Amino acid sequence: MKKKRTIAVLILLLSALVLCYCAIAFHFSSHFLPNTFIQNMDVSCLDEESSRVLIASSTDAYVLSLTGREEAKDKICGEEVGLHYVFSSDLGDILSGQPIYIWPLSFFETHVFYLNQSAKLDDTLFERRFDALTFFNPDVEREPVNAYISDYDPRNGYTLIPEDNGTTLQKERTSDLIYDALIRMEPSLDLEEVGCYMNATITRDDPYLNANLNAMNTYVQADIFTDYLGDTVELSGKEISQWVQQGPYTAMLDRGAIAEYVADKAREYDTYGKTYDFQTTAGEEKRIPSYSFGFRTDRNKETAELIQLIKEGQEAKRTPIYSLEGYNKGQKGVGDSYVEINLSAQHLYLYQKGELMLETDFVSGNVSNGNTTPGGIYGITYKEKDATLRGETYVSHVHYWMPFNGNIGMHDATWRSEFGGEIYLTNGSHGCVNLPLSAARDIFEYMEKGYPVVCYY
Repeated sequence: MKKKRTIAVLILLLSALVLCYCAIAFHFSSHFLPNTFIQNMDVSCLDEESSRVLIASSTDAYVLSLTGREEAKDKICGEEVGLHYVFSSDLGDILSGQPIYIWPLSFFETHVFYLNQSAKLDDTLFERRFDALTFFNPDVEREPVNAYISDYDPRNGYTLIPEDNGTTLQKERTSDLIYDALIRMEPSLDLEEVGCYMNATITRDDPYLNANLNAMNTYVQADIFTDYLGDTVELSGKEISQWVQQGPYTAMLDRGAIAEYVADKAREYDTYGKTYDFQTTAGEEKRIPSYSFGFRTDRNKETAELIQLIKEGQEAKRTPIYSLEGYNKGQKGVGDSYVEINLSAQHLYLYQKGELMLETDFVSGNVSNGNTTPGGIYGITYKEKDATLRGETYVSHVHYWMPFNGNIGMHDATWRSEFGGEIYLTNGSHGCVNLPLSAARDIFEYMEKGYPVVCYY
């Protein structure tokens, strides 16, 4: 009997437990399970109506905290934007979909739900409040600036200025995300984290920007010293920087500007074709034009070489590339070694390093038949022994031939017995300077290509 009573008690207890379990389950058919959150509100154990009232009242105290770049902050209160709930069947659907028969598990897990379009805003109020956000204040908002290369600094060259992403928001995206956060009644929204900000499009890591920077700094490292006939001119980074241009892939040099630099130096220092101030042996001051004499820069080659030296960032000491060279590189004028031919006096002087080595009379071009020897400054073209000179009306053998102006040159004239005086006026040469044999021989020994010949009347 005792055993039967024990079994009966156990059955009664089990039945009571089952009834209690079922009663609680039945309770949760109309109430939300423990640890249930809807719209971030704790509705645990509340029925649908109580939950509706709680959720609806939450909009009155709701605040969305907004954070952005550089510690910018703002907040939007629900009432500022007319936040309110328009309940549909969502709340009932959540309630009816609960797993009520395993309700004990709810004490160990959290159930989070958001109502589909359950909250509404007043669009006009929202737009007004959105436009008034702190983030759009002119004192706060700053446009992004791409990374760029600084101006040239003589001490530091070019430097890379990092990008500034600024504090400008993408308005449309920001508006959509804030609107959505308000409807969902999110407690906060970090505008940086959700990608609302505009950013610089070129950053400090841009490969083409860095390629430009490296090339530009190489260019301005060049330090080029050019000897212009005794004057040394330095071409340094400061001047080179004016020719440096950024390119789409790497830096470039302004070839036109460099060519103009070369042209300026050629105009200043080239002696070819210029008129020289010359003091004669007699002490007269003459201004004599030069023709095939002096230094003339090969502008194209000079430009190309400078560009190459700059691109390599070289330090160099050099002379210009000349297409024609005078006799004395250290002299801007004739120098102190030259042949002076006084066509009026029909007398010649030979100077070597400032010393008069010899002088002689000569016969120049026949004035009466238009073969007058022209004045000017020239350079010896070449020299030749035992040459045959040919013209339309003559063939002449000479022992020493020293041309300086086309087919006009100095040579011996063994067919003449007299030199100097006024012979040239009516019985002169075809344009050449006729010399006594001994004088021609001695002059020949001093001559070399480019040796200056000064002719004047």
